[in-house]
Amino acid sequence: MPKPRYFAQRRDLMFAAAYLLLAVLMANCVLWYGVNLGTGISVGALTLLTAAYLWPTRRRIGCYGVFCLVGALACAVSFAWSGDSAVKTLTLLLAAVLSTCAVVDMQGLWLRGKDSFRFVGDLCKWSIGYPLGHCGAALWALFHRQNPDGSAAGRRTGSVILGLVCALPVLVVLVPLLMSSDAAFEGLLNRVNFDTLIELIVSVILGAGLFLLLFSQGFLLPRYEGPMVKTRQPGRGVGQVGLGAFLAVICALYVLYLASQLAYFFSGFAGILPEGYTAAEYARRGFFEMTAVCAINLALLFVCLLIVRKPEGRAPLSIRLMGLFICLFSLVLITTALSKMGLYINRYGMTRLRVLTSVFMVFLAVCFVCVSLRLLLRRFGYMQPVLAAGVVLLIALSFADCDRFMARYNYAHWQSGQLEELDVDHLGRLGHGAVPILWEVAQGEDADMANKARAYLTMQGEELLQLTWYDDQTQAELSVPRASARSTDLRAYNRDTTRAVQILLEHWDDVYIAEYWTWMS
Repeated sequence: MPKPRYFAQRRDLMFAAAYLLLAVLMANCVLWYGVNLGTGISVGALTLLTAAYLWPTRRRIGCYGVFCLVGALACAVSFAWSGDSAVKTLTLLLAAVLSTCAVVDMQGLWLRGKDSFRFVGDLCKWSIGYPLGHCGAALWALFHRQNPDGSAAGRRTGSVILGLVCALPVLVVLVPLLMSSDAAFEGLLNRVNFDTLIELIVSVILGAGLFLLLFSQGFLLPRYEGPMVKTRQPGRGVGQVGLGAFLAVICALYVLYLASQLAYFFSGFAGILPEGYTAAEYARRGFFEMTAVCAINLALLFVCLLIVRKPEGRAPLSIRLMGLFICLFSLVLITTALSKMGLYINRYGMTRLRVLTSVFMVFLAVCFVCVSLRLLLRRFGYMQPVLAAGVVLLIALSFADCDRFMARYNYAHWQSGQLEELDVDHLGRLGHGAVPILWEVAQGEDADMANKARAYLTMQGEELLQLTWYDDQTQAELSVPRASARSTDLRAYNRDTTRAVQILLEHWDDVYIAEYWTWMS
């Protein structure tokens, strides 16, 4: 049976043009200006554009879809707030997930349901699989129109674009030959800023690919005519006996572990260290291993609940009881691990790894609580609160400005005497949010720490400021610095970078160290 052909109307063409412009802008901002204001504007505009495009064709819209839509917009706003690239990269991925969830909820296309981890299958299908698998239909609709008699006719736009694309490889061959043959033509082309040209070409190519994915999703999902529900055939899956034996071994191991820890298992709460251990050994040895165990436990539970045979639409009682024990054991591990990390941070300060791993453990705790409720309550949908918790935690991290917060925390606790020493190297490796604290350290009484802080500030200045160097009898001289074009470009704006540039410009004479690599080493 031939696939149905669709024709893009004037409204579709207008939205397609807007999609293409925003997709090119997003590709340009992400690749050349980082996940900052420009990326936030493009992500927010694409989210609102998708909602406006699909609103007339919506099948339904619930609180879940509205929450995902608002969450995606909040992620976009956070990009201009801080300079923490790691958190912003995760937030960018979260914005893509939330935007897709909003689209799927608006169109009522949760084939496997949105209450369990099976929603990941729907997410992959509607975000990548279906749009890419049917992108040809979307392109055909853009470049064809329907005649009054129902037949198809090609649009002139398609022919023009095809001709332009075919001309590109020919230009790649002809331009170098013409430059070699004539000096005047070579001089003319040498005036062209090839860096800007390459930036534009790459942005257009990658933006076109992103446009194809986004427009195919928005154009084709409302026209989906396949089965609306995917049900699992009863009687299929792994039997209770084999899976129960597997979980019984895991549970027996955890019981043995608990028995071996009774002497000092909860000592982290009181700050009492096991004999022979330092605070660093006690916290580091326990925390990251417990994090790995909890992550493995969650994956095991998801796999077991997915593959177990459900004769009555629910996992057998023995499987649920062992799963509940694993959840409770993991919650005890998480609580103890967080107490260990609290002890470690109080003695040695914050780092990005310690903070992000602690937040991840809190997220795992929410996951285990929700899975436990699902094991006890048949109708409890755990995936929505899990996603909501992840959204709240990650957006909170984005707006908390982790680099600035960690630098301020460590500096304040060092000044109060709670930290024995301040790790200036760690402050220097943080993002632009730590520049205000580095400047405070550079003004301190400790000469070594002050010079090292000035060295890191000089390194930040080489990145953010426009500097003119020249060599005069082996002495490097420096002209009056000014903000670089990259740091002042609106697409690259974020609050941390703006503050850092301001501090460096105001205090550059006091900050600059010519041989700063000597101090850093």
